[in-house]
Amino acid sequence: MNNLDYIQLAADLAAKIDPHRTKSNPRVGCVVVQNKQVIAQGAHQKFGEAHAEANALKGLTKTDLASATVYVTLEPCVQCAGKKTPACTDLLLQLTPQKVVIGSLDPHFPGTGVTQLKAAGVEVEVLNTQHHQNLNPWFNTWITQKKPFITLKVGQSLDGKITPPLAAYAQGKRAITNQAVQAHVHHLRATHQAVLTSTETILEDNPKLDVRHAPTLSQPTSAPDVIVVGKRVIPKSFNIFTDKNRQVYFLDALTDLQNFCQEKQIASIMTECGGTLNTQFIEADLVNQLEIFTAPIFCGDTAKPSFTKLLDLSPFQLKAKQAYGDNFGLTLAASS
Repeated sequence: MNNLDYIQLAADLAAKIDPHRTKSNPRVGCVVVQNKQVIAQGAHQKFGEAHAEANALKGLTKTDLASATVYVTLEPCVQCAGKKTPACTDLLLQLTPQKVVIGSLDPHFPGTGVTQLKAAGVEVEVLNTQHHQNLNPWFNTWITQKKPFITLKVGQSLDGKITPPLAAYAQGKRAITNQAVQAHVHHLRATHQAVLTSTETILEDNPKLDVRHAPTLSQPTSAPDVIVVGKRVIPKSFNIFTDKNRQVYFLDALTDLQNFCQEKQIASIMTECGGTLNTQFIEADLVNQLEIFTAPIFCGDTAKPSFTKLLDLSPFQLKAKQAYGDNFGLTLAASS
């Protein structure tokens, strides 16, 4: 195995952690290797508790690490104001492993931990891999730009409609996409801190906005908070209020969102909106990622559109494409 293989092992450990337990910290994994054997491993389990390095190095001594390499998906943290746990760089300086391999630098203090370790004689290699970004796509945006990472999700027909034809909609048919897409969407919900929708969507569809189709992340703590935009009153009997393990917030307008997220420390959002709000998000340049799922049907003029006007999506670049049975999905990332 090589460095990338061991970083992948560390990332796999972190990927098993419920992201709502670590918010607003990133998910991080760590493995310790000696003579090509993994002798210890750990991941950050919960906000305010031990980081990945501390969990992996628990019980190990300086002698144990004299010829060992520590692999960690994100640069070890350094001492700073407001920290709830000891600095992982200080722990590594005490134990002085032979080498530390880092997947990505931490935007809080890029390279500071690396510099401290090198000054103490520890060999350090920074791989600049995508493992940390894949685990925590919101993190760099939240830290460097002080704004939430927003994923705009659309489930649509081939003719760009998000509801079935009017007659089918009146009979209770709500979903355009198939069950495979719906399961993936629930997984996406579980990896975002909040789901945002409109009062119109809530009143028309009465959605649960939960993660019941993502069984590996369906513990109570995985339920994302809900942000509802609009001024219409939602009865307390509606489904969004049934999950007691999350918060439901209300905003009058989209222009309130940035300040609200700073106040509530909401670092990542996935949208579940209609065409009007979808269009407003794009026009306001608030979207970091588009997740567009398309079913092989035409819904016609009586169905509601994904967007309400022509939009320029050239700032977005195709990141991934995936088949979900007879449906397909496209992931587009903002280029800036």
